[in-house]
Amino acid sequence: MERPNKWLLLKVTTADGEEQYRVFGTWSGGYLDGDSWAMGSSIKEVVNGDEGYVCTTQSGNEYLCRYGMQGVAGAYNGGVLETLEHRFEKVNQKLEILQEDEAIDRFQIFMYRAKNEN
Repeated sequence: MERPNKWLLLKVTTADGEEQYRVFGTWSGGYLDGDSWAMGSSIKEVVNGDEGYVCTTQSGNEYLCRYGMQGVAGAYNGGVLETLEHRFEKVNQKLEILQEDEAIDRFQIFMYRAKNEN
């Protein structure tokens, strides 16, 4: 399971109008290693855990989005996010950063859907 220092929930609208939600996880580097990041594939499932929301992606990776830790760790990762926004635009896709309350609402929707599908 990935445990980013900070995380954002991204809404990706594809060229054909499909909406996907992805975790953008970031880690602060130290003296000997730099900042790092990961962006998961589309979220498939969300579970409310003890430390935060556990998001499972379509590819099977898990990200722990810890309570109160929304944001971007490190200036480098902020630049990466800006670059990603431009790259998505070039292929007619829209990348939106959800605010914390919007992210929590979206996590709740994923959990509600999972509960009612069973």
